[in-house]
Amino acid sequence: MSLLVGLSEPLQAQTDNAPPVDTSPQSGFAWSEVTLVKGEEVMKGYFNVGEYGLVQAIHYCTRNPEVRPYRPPIYTLPLSEVKSMVQRGRYYETLQAMGEIPQALVPRVVKGPVEVFVFADPQVALVKAKHVLAQWYLRRDGKLIGVDKKTFSEQVSAYVKEDTALAQKVSQQQKGYKYADLINIITEYNHYTQVQTQ
Repeated sequence: MSLLVGLSEPLQAQTDNAPPVDTSPQSGFAWSEVTLVKGEEVMKGYFNVGEYGLVQAIHYCTRNPEVRPYRPPIYTLPLSEVKSMVQRGRYYETLQAMGEIPQALVPRVVKGPVEVFVFADPQVALVKAKHVLAQWYLRRDGKLIGVDKKTFSEQVSAYVKEDTALAQKVSQQQKGYKYADLINIITEYNHYTQVQTQ
């Protein structure tokens, strides 16, 4: 049984320049770099993994949790103190509560002129269902919006209106252009935008 401590401990154990040894997927933790809100300080350590987002707090160890015979203590860091995290090459950012979605540290799944972030309740068990049940967020020019599943085709077709062919496919909800396909839609839109600016 792991001890959860409510106070965050500065990660000073990882001071050498040697690259850290990452963990196996089964450990639930991965080597990460976390940027704090206060002073943009960067913490490095083994933080818990949240493929589709983490809420309220993140947990971490100062040493590899798979090293035996004793697992290191687990500490807690409130999300209110976290700006962003890079874990196994994936960028996460803390987004403020929007509608029914709580403040969460969510992964950015598309980078470009329009960024896409996704949050899914950790209790959603089926991987294939996650993109259908997920809450998507779009950010362009620093403005973040939540994508409303009920008005998806109208909202997203208006959002990508500069690419008229793409907007029409989304508006008509053609195969491959529905709510669960938002990653591909925005990737296509970003490509269109980049071609237009060349």
